[in-house]
Amino acid sequence: MEEKMEKTGRNDAPRRLNPGYIFGIFMIIVYLGMAYLLVFTPLFEQNFSPAFRYSIGIVFLIYGIYRAYRQVKAYKK
Repeated sequence: MEEKMEKTGRNDAPRRLNPGYIFGIFMIIVYLGMAYLLVFTPLFEQNFSPAFRYSIGIVFLIYGIYRAYRQVKAYKK
């Protein structure tokens, strides 16, 4: 087994989902959910102007996608 690990450079043991990984997935869902709520629902119409809702919604969307990318990249290592 050690020879295989030296050749491929990786361990073939199954990965366990640690609490940090699960929390990261939860936060991605929160960011993308907030983006959806701000942009596509009338939930925040009375509190915020449309320009503010759309701009903050886009920021949440971009940050959620960025976090998802980082999460996948870290999991593959």
